[in-house]
Amino acid sequence: MVGYASFQVLRLEQALGRDYDIRFRPAGPTGILVMALHGGGIEPGTGTLAEAIAGDLHGFYCFRGIGAAGNAALRIPSHLFDEPCAVELACAAESVLSIHGCRGPDCCVYLGGRDDALKEAAREALNAASFTVSESARFPGVNPMNLCNRGRSGKGLQLELTAGLRRALLGRKDEGRCRNGGFGRFVKALQDVLTVCSGKPVGGD
Repeated sequence: MVGYASFQVLRLEQALGRDYDIRFRPAGPTGILVMALHGGGIEPGTGTLAEAIAGDLHGFYCFRGIGAAGNAALRIPSHLFDEPCAVELACAAESVLSIHGCRGPDCCVYLGGRDDALKEAAREALNAASFTVSESARFPGVNPMNLCNRGRSGKGLQLELTAGLRRALLGRKDEGRCRNGGFGRFVKALQDVLTVCSGKPVGGD
């Protein structure tokens, strides 16, 4: 997929507020940060899902392509993603959950990242919520420079959601316009996993 090798190159050719924007808040007492590095029109639906999973309890970061067309060109690979705010937030968090989108008409979640315990917890929770979960050599997410692994623990969780699954959850390409029952089940399953990981109840202090 055509894209950029770094944010430092992207920012020379793309304009903040016209081609992309950045939304964020730091990880709070839970120490967990939920990220969508390819939100908006880059990998549609990922930003909406990441924000919903973060809720009011966890930190949140989203880099969004907001152009009328051609947003996929703004994609920066996760292990090369060097936007300063993203790097600072990830390194300050204890653990990072990163939401991504991949191609495919099927409805599947591909697990990646270096945190095997968190991967297994996500697998069990998503399976229990009737979602298909797998792993793929295409999306290992184990590079230490991948932002999902840049938290203080040195390991995190990466989820690759197929286009079919994102359409099923959100209903259409425009993020957040249409949400069905599957959206709530998906978000709650992952919030429950993060609750156990952080020891903080969703909606708690």
